[in-house]
Amino acid sequence: MCTRVCVFALSLTVVSSIARGDDAPIHGTCLDNTGKRVVGATATLYHSVDQQSEINVIETVTTDKRGGFRFSPLAVEVDQHGGTRYLVTVTTKNHASFSQRVHRDHLGRGQLQVRIHKDPATLVGHLTGPDGKPVVGAKAFLPSGFNYEPIAGVLSATTDAKGVFRISDMKPWRPDNPGQRRMNLLIDHPDFARTSTMFESVPQVLRVQLDSPAIVTGRVVDAVTNKPAVDIIVSAQGVADSGWGQTRTDADGKYELRLTADRYNIWAEMDERIAIAVDSVKATPGQAVVVGDIRMVRGAIVYGNVGVGGETGNMYVAHYGPARPRSGAAVTSTKVQADGSYRLRVAPGMNYLYVMGGGGSITVDVTDGEELVAHFMPGKTVYMVNDAEKKRQADALLERRITDMVADAVPSRDRGDTQVAELLDLLEVFQEREFLFKEPWLQTLRDLVDCGPDAVPELIAELDATESNIMFRCMGFAMRAIGDRRAVPALIRSIPRVYLTHGSDMGLQTDNPKLADFARKHDLDDSKDGNRDRYKFGRPIREVFGAIQVLTEHDFDDSQVFRIRPTGTAAQQELKRELMERHAAKWADWWTANAAKLNVPKKFHEIGLPPVVVAKITPVALGVDYRSCAMTSNSLLEPVQAKEPYRTFIDLDTGRKGTLPAKWRDTPRGELPLEEIATWARSEGFDLMGTEFSIDDQKNCFSIRLLGCRALQLPDADWKKRFSQVRLEELVERGKPIGEYLFRQDGGEIDHLGQATFLLVTAEETPVLLYLDGIAHHNKPKPAGFENALNDLKPVAVRQGRRFGMQLFERLNN
Repeated sequence: MCTRVCVFALSLTVVSSIARGDDAPIHGTCLDNTGKRVVGATATLYHSVDQQSEINVIETVTTDKRGGFRFSPLAVEVDQHGGTRYLVTVTTKNHASFSQRVHRDHLGRGQLQVRIHKDPATLVGHLTGPDGKPVVGAKAFLPSGFNYEPIAGVLSATTDAKGVFRISDMKPWRPDNPGQRRMNLLIDHPDFARTSTMFESVPQVLRVQLDSPAIVTGRVVDAVTNKPAVDIIVSAQGVADSGWGQTRTDADGKYELRLTADRYNIWAEMDERIAIAVDSVKATPGQAVVVGDIRMVRGAIVYGNVGVGGETGNMYVAHYGPARPRSGAAVTSTKVQADGSYRLRVAPGMNYLYVMGGGGSITVDVTDGEELVAHFMPGKTVYMVNDAEKKRQADALLERRITDMVADAVPSRDRGDTQVAELLDLLEVFQEREFLFKEPWLQTLRDLVDCGPDAVPELIAELDATESNIMFRCMGFAMRAIGDRRAVPALIRSIPRVYLTHGSDMGLQTDNPKLADFARKHDLDDSKDGNRDRYKFGRPIREVFGAIQVLTEHDFDDSQVFRIRPTGTAAQQELKRELMERHAAKWADWWTANAAKLNVPKKFHEIGLPPVVVAKITPVALGVDYRSCAMTSNSLLEPVQAKEPYRTFIDLDTGRKGTLPAKWRDTPRGELPLEEIATWARSEGFDLMGTEFSIDDQKNCFSIRLLGCRALQLPDADWKKRFSQVRLEELVERGKPIGEYLFRQDGGEIDHLGQATFLLVTAEETPVLLYLDGIAHHNKPKPAGFENALNDLKPVAVRQGRRFGMQLFERLNN
């Protein structure tokens, strides 16, 4: 397979990133046309992968006494135009319906401002065919800009036996500006082409006559196997007007499209293939046209990096070409990945590639089966490499690019003019996505380690100064690899900061055997599998603690804090900050007491941490509105009596999970001092402890013990209920007290195995809804696939214990 390399300039614009649902819930307020809050209306959240995919209901909620509604937090991806694939509708009796696609401006602090008219109007239509007879069963609906399909009961209707439809949930409307004289209505019926018509006011009576459809037929062939392409989507897009059609091929690869008058580009979609599209076919009502075969070819693969010098966000590389002719608006596109890479299949011939939302573009001529490497990079120069030069030219291009970047780079701070400073400057340059985790970056990291102990003072200064996710990782890795204990104080000082950075542990790969051996020698992976070209590179918190543990040969059960992130309610974030400061202080005390024994120069005995700032505890309040947030499920606490317990305690305020301390792990399970363990766990800030509860002399069951929490059992109606607005006294009034163990109670009888919902308030005044789920009593490997809420009740898990889920409460800003 032939491979060519191209690099071309990219003019950058800002592209939206992904807004996480826990930071940007979809919510809003519903008022009627008089400004009165609408209570009890139904708000529904829909999702569709794209305009041709099925519309799915995500969640339905009811507006509260303030007219507010709030959907459960979820991840919302924003496209380059600020739109999302979510739609919100609000409906209620005797009011017009509301439908709107969710936009970036509606997320986070923004919200949907819903206005529904309390006196709805009706749009009536009389639908006839070309013969003047009524068309029965046609769907008439307002386009949402979200999907090509109507939503039943929302601004849509179906024609009756007389060919009449009545959309009776519309807002009374007349044009209030010269630019909006008419609005669009879509009509869909299987015997006709999808038709667009206009209305000029509501209420109004329309009379619409559907034309005979233009019938376009053809066949799709897999050019690789020379067999019919069966059950694949065929699409037609109008070139001159807004015509559109879509269907599927039959068992012979044949298709039939019913279209309105227009000229159409027609293509098909198939895995591992790309179409040679039919360009500008004329469709005339009442006439049939047979077009030539659409050939599905292997195509060429264009791949490379988009060097944006920052977040790629929702950036796409798109193309016009034989698969999507430039006579139409449709393109194929591929999302730029988090590491800046992309991969796009194009048809043989001349293709125009560009970055959507940017300015970088290139025209390439490719052959079937070819691979083309094309890098979009910031800069002014366009480099082209022809077939004959291949790898040599690509390497020279890379070296030139590095030279240019280093020459133009402005370091974040003045590090001096030493060899180590130059390597640190270069490592900072290689944080750019086009080089990050690539060979030049890894070579620089190795060169830094090769400087040995002489580099440590400058690495200490770098670690004390940086706030960079990548530099935190690199400093932890390098200090561990060099093995000089003078680095420990700086590593401990960084503990309260490294948890503030985001990211995940990574598995990386290099084709350079020497660099692979270096990376595998010093990474945190003890398994050392057979993939000699792969190595691990952890999150900042993992690399920093990994260095501390290797250099000190000590461990304060640090894995308990590896999952702590600066998220959650304001109170949670404060408690997490205090937790990390206390953990750093624990390490500082140990180091001060032991540094001399480790033969570390006295200058490096002191850490210099500021005092721990105790988080302010605000008691839960009555008469204050709360909402539920941050729901989790499929959690499990093992009993402390387990043979090798892994997760036995949980701090509900911070999410920290802990295991049985080493001093008790060798104690016979029947002799464990449970009260002493519970007292220790409470002093450590844990709220729940997994244990075994004795039902009688011969039978035990797994259970969860409360550690300083106040608790009430709530009615079954509150099981996994989401509260968009609630006052805690409402829950307290319908709750009933329980004992020290979380068990379902019915009329004084204890059900040791039953499900139940509890309202807990921790010692740090965090209100929590906890759902007691099933018991996992078979510790078998999980089956392949994803877990879901139903797994809460399954008796099989990797470990044994009591399952639970929970959601936190946070105050609403009233």
